[in-house]
Amino acid sequence: MRFFSNQQDMDVQGLDLVATWPTQFLNGLSTLTMAANLSSVKLTGYNPTYTSESLQQEIEDGRPGFRATATWAYDRDRWALLTRVRHYGRYYNAVTGGGGWGAYRPRPAMVADIEVSLRVTERTTLRFGAQNLFDKYPQRNPNSAVAAFNGLPYPENSPWGFSGSSYYVRLTWGLGGY
Repeated sequence: MRFFSNQQDMDVQGLDLVATWPTQFLNGLSTLTMAANLSSVKLTGYNPTYTSESLQQEIEDGRPGFRATATWAYDRDRWALLTRVRHYGRYYNAVTGGGGWGAYRPRPAMVADIEVSLRVTERTTLRFGAQNLFDKYPQRNPNSAVAAFNGLPYPENSPWGFSGSSYYVRLTWGLGGY
């Protein structure tokens, strides 16, 4: 059984920066968007009976303190193209329930996505895309015994997952115009 409780106090700080540059390009609309996030989490009060040192580290550092995204979108007539590159900084990863055993900090990484869209009608769009286009995997846990213990050679909390690339075809249909 699991339940949530308010056992911890924390101080969360962060800064988001977003800049967008729309421009005309090759008879279409081109938009470049750059976004960055810096953030930190500090536990300021907790019950050590329920919050181990490893869990404290996971709460404070279990996601990248720095992330950045560059997105280029191009729209012309019925066609659209979207490309995205995401950068993730270092973070803390530990085996669930392992009490800090096998913990490590995976290297920063960049992941790319792409999507091509065709507006078939005013209300219908067909999209073809790839997430994690270049099949980027997170850094393997340097402690090989961890992979043998839990069957996960990659970090459980990787911001982009540990399954490699995924490809999709999506058909969307709307009830009315925008």
